[in-house]
Amino acid sequence: GNFDVQVPLHAAAMLSVVQCGSALGDQSVFDIAHSWFAAVEKAYPRNMWDKFSFHLNSILWESFVVISTMIRRGSSFAEDLQEFVSDFESYLQAQFNQDAKVWSFSGARAVVLSWLSEPK
Repeated sequence: GNFDVQVPLHAAAMLSVVQCGSALGDQSVFDIAHSWFAAVEKAYPRNMWDKFSFHLNSILWESFVVISTMIRRGSSFAEDLQEFVSDFESYLQAQFNQDAKVWSFSGARAVVLSWLSEPK
């Protein structure tokens, strides 16, 4: 179906809900965030990623990486999000490799958070 999704707004809302739910110990918000993420995936498929700047995509990437560190590993949400984040990271890495001047603090932070959250 059609979705009326503002991807940056959805990412910010997801991040806020997950952070608040995590702080309050309310796991039910993760189901809500997962459904919002499904809408983001439909509204912002890979063939649309070039519609936003590297910087805006890096902000989105950072949000999704932070969310991924707060949800239960092994959950369907974690798996869906990890697949998206991995593909998004590869896309942004290719853009960065073409032009290092597009560097973004959000992108750098997303890389570090990804590295820190990888299973050791």
